Amino acid sequence: MTTVSAEQSDAEEGTVAPSSHAGLRSEPADQESLAQRHMMIAETAFFIAEARGFAANQELSDWLTAEREIDQRLQYANR
Repeated sequence: MTTVSAEQSDAEEGTVAPSSHAGLRSEPADQESLAQRHMMIAETAFFIAEARGFAANQELSDWLTAEREIDQRLQYANR
């Protein structure tokens, strides 16, 4: 018999935010808003890379910086 915790069950139903973004959402995550967030991060990462002249080997750093910036904006907007 397999035991499933309440948190695992909620995660499967989409009612718990991914652990890397815990606290940013309390409502169920929908695919459209996740896709919009992804596009916002991609665009911001592009502009970060452009500002530093597209130097090689900084893609992950650009993405993570953009992700933090967008998550802060979204958190502020949801106040």
